[in-house]
Amino acid sequence: MLDAIHRVGVDIRPEAMGITWNEAAIALADLREYVRRAGLWYGIAHDAVIDHAFIDKLRGNIEAKYGTWTG
Repeated sequence: MLDAIHRVGVDIRPEAMGITWNEAAIALADLREYVRRAGLWYGIAHDAVIDHAFIDKLRGNIEAKYGTWTG
């Protein structure tokens, strides 16, 4: 999926969206509780385990594909 997103030219680095990796990590860590509280349709956010290891791997994969942000 990351290859396809990169190929079409969408920059998914948090900095490209005006936020920090720390802010993205907080949002991801709270995602499961948010979708449950908001009563959103069942999706991967209900089951995915998003912990520090997941976020570190995600960041590594994104930075390997896009490079680190230079602003």
